[in-house]
Amino acid sequence: MIRQGERRGFLRLDPEGGVASFIAPQYEDAFRFTAGLAPVKIGGRWGYVSDGKPWSELIDTGIADISPR
Repeated sequence: MIRQGERRGFLRLDPEGGVASFIAPQYEDAFRFTAGLAPVKIGGRWGYVSDGKPWSELIDTGIADISPR
């Protein structure tokens, strides 16, 4: 995961240590990939990006407007 200012994105490194794939920092929050999915927050909503699908695809979880109490 990478961070640029207040946004987060992802890098995937190839076996030689170079950058194989890149998701530009666009998410408000994000966590590491586990079992092929990474939780991300964009537009105040949480969902997942998948490492087996195009980086631009956001899988909506149906959870909206999560805020602490």
